[in-house]
Amino acid sequence: MAIIIFVCASPTELIFTASTFHVAGAGVTTYTLNVIIVGEGSVNLNSTGPYNFDDVVQLNPYPSYGWGFLGWSGDLNGSANPGTIVMNSNKVVYAHFVSTNTLYLTAATYKYLYSVGEMVNVSGI
Repeated sequence: MAIIIFVCASPTELIFTASTFHVAGAGVTTYTLNVIIVGEGSVNLNSTGPYNFDDVVQLNPYPSYGWGFLGWSGDLNGSANPGTIVMNSNKVVYAHFVSTNTLYLTAATYKYLYSVGEMVNVSGI
């Protein structure tokens, strides 16, 4: 953060525009990051909160066995691995994991051709 001091003959001549303005001595605002897991896995963060303004947090997804990382939603979108988020407010990020288990099916009868509308019983192996 930079501190800028202006000295003017007339304060009404000074115009300052900023999207975010922090007043020195006004206290430090901190932010929280909540990560919610959807599916089976975990997320490691490169640092723990609370976070200061403009802190950058890296999120590393680790799927459980038989699961894969699908992507992020909430305040972080996409499927970047690792994901990064800039803390400028309280944030909520969802980490989505999907099952990668394959289900193999076999028909109860071993015909190669079936008629349209014919019922076929299947079972997992």
